[in-house]
Amino acid sequence: MPKSANTADEYDFVDHQDTELSPDVVAQIREWLQPTDYLAESGEFRRHLLSQAPGTGLWICKTDEYQKWHDSPDHGSLWIKGVPGAGKSVMAASIIQHLRTTEDCPVLFFFFRNIVAANFSPRALIKDWLAQLLPYSPKLQFALRSRLDTNPAETSDNDLIQLFLDGVSCVPKVYCVGDALDEMTTDSMPFLDKLNGLAT
Repeated sequence: MPKSANTADEYDFVDHQDTELSPDVVAQIREWLQPTDYLAESGEFRRHLLSQAPGTGLWICKTDEYQKWHDSPDHGSLWIKGVPGAGKSVMAASIIQHLRTTEDCPVLFFFFRNIVAANFSPRALIKDWLAQLLPYSPKLQFALRSRLDTNPAETSDNDLIQLFLDGVSCVPKVYCVGDALDEMTTDSMPFLDKLNGLAT
């Protein structure tokens, strides 16, 4: 059989984890994750965003603390504390919207609510963040595709967190916003430690 004249130099070898899966498969993965309807008009994000008075809510973006955090080349966390009813959730929604419209990178968010069954567990946050990260991370798409034939409940919280960490690792920059962390289920300190570790 005659040898081909082609050489390896004439081809580009593509890592399959750098290419996106089809929209249909991504939709199946999203359905498997069972995230909350985080962009719904009746959801926490939209509800708090609509309650914002025009021209307000972004004053924090002008503070030295925010600017230092935002402009730093290093990873970091920005913790905002306040008394109940001070408007932290409205501020969080405003910051999320601001980042979504001004940054060229994923902005992941979750609003904890202890009176809403789907919004008070760390697992719910991770599933929402995975769903929001999915379009930006082919590596995550491939990792989750292998689980489509399994029951989501069989994947532990720690496994979901590790999947998220692996998925984030191939995305240059990501903003993660979590609101009302004090409304998480009890005994969530280990999760908070891991959450804070994302910024290191």
